[in-house]
Amino acid sequence: MDAEEKRYYSLLGVTKQATDEELKKAYRAAAKKYHPDRNPGHDVTKFKEVTEAYNALLEIRSKKGDKFSIKNIFGSVNNPKPPKSTVYAGAVKESKSQPKPKPKRGEDIYADVTITFEESLVGCMKRIKLTRKKYCNCCYNGIPDSMCSVCGGTGYLLKSTTLELKLPQNIVDGQSIKIAGKGNVGEFGGEPGDIIIDVQVEKSGQFINKGLDIYYKLNITFPEAVLGARKTVPTVYGTADLTIPPGTQSGSKICLKGKGVLNTETGEMGDEYVVLRILVPKVRSENERKLMKMVERMMYDSVIGS
Repeated sequence: MDAEEKRYYSLLGVTKQATDEELKKAYRAAAKKYHPDRNPGHDVTKFKEVTEAYNALLEIRSKKGDKFSIKNIFGSVNNPKPPKSTVYAGAVKESKSQPKPKPKRGEDIYADVTITFEESLVGCMKRIKLTRKKYCNCCYNGIPDSMCSVCGGTGYLLKSTTLELKLPQNIVDGQSIKIAGKGNVGEFGGEPGDIIIDVQVEKSGQFINKGLDIYYKLNITFPEAVLGARKTVPTVYGTADLTIPPGTQSGSKICLKGKGVLNTETGEMGDEYVVLRILVPKVRSENERKLMKMVERMMYDSVIGS
């Protein structure tokens, strides 16, 4: 037994004569003692050392064949080799080792995120809570230890985590975002799965987008259309001041330069167009009717005179 092997036994507190079951119990006790989940804030070096020692001794014993070697069972390597199906003194039925399980890819994790119409146009950051399956540190790459008290022998633990997700500009309702390799861990060393985020975009009650341009409808009064006015209007970036010139007609569009959507590939910036709609007042009395007639004659004379 070399010095390194002797060190492994010493770390687990057993001798070379320990049975496989005694070795496993010693590792279980050491792993429980030094496991970072049970001892938060403690140095994980000791835990890694006992885990390395246990895995190394399992490998050494497997290569040496201490338990079921041909020499131990039949006395001499010169003896005729027995049939594989023969049972000798409680030994295993077949000398051929069992094949290792094939690596299996981890499952994908699916989640939903809802964003506003404005967020879909300019991009945003979202925090998403997920539950992810991870390897148990007391076991080995998803190969469960039936005696592990941390994971109960499954080889895995479920961990809650919060994902910081950056959503790009111009994302549409129903679009999916894939984050490769961040899903559940695989089995027996298999590749991890992916995280698939389905995006839901809320409908906007005020904006319509056409390409890089945004359209917003604004109602104005009859006097505002005739005399002109200043208004504050919403944009996808906040608010902006709008000047309505005198004599504005219903259906007129006023452009707010650079208030549309940015094309991240070309650097081109869209605009916001404010579409004006004149609200026609209702006449509720005879005096109001006479006043409107007077205004009508004045405006007619103004148009003819111009």
